[in-house]
Amino acid sequence: MRGFFAFCVASGWLQTNPAKALKAPSVRHIPTLPYNAAEWEKIVWALDAYKEIHRQSPMKMCQKLRALALLMRYSGIRISDAVSLTQDRIDKKGRLFLYQAKTGEPVWIPLPKLVLEALTICDDGNTHYFWSGLGKLKT
Repeated sequence: MRGFFAFCVASGWLQTNPAKALKAPSVRHIPTLPYNAAEWEKIVWALDAYKEIHRQSPMKMCQKLRALALLMRYSGIRISDAVSLTQDRIDKKGRLFLYQAKTGEPVWIPLPKLVLEALTICDDGNTHYFWSGLGKLKT
């Protein structure tokens, strides 16, 4: 707003800048913390309950939901990145390869055996673990 009115003053449309005294609001950024043990226990319980409540869902769907939750918990990646994860991003040593968003630096994230086993169960021959590769991903 200050820039717009400064432009108006410079163009001779206004004598003074009425927004000159305005200050930008201060914004507190609260970091997102990982789930604590009780919260994670509830998530695992919900995954198990899903199988019981939605008995018509294929077992493969339940396994993929569990693997997706484990992957996000132990790697820290967003759901959109997890859903679009391709199998070539995990090397033979069980490390997830990514690029840092801010710096573009390559990063290797070691995944626990529990996650790797869950992802192996999800392997249905596609290049992606959770997405068919068809259609358009939305973030």
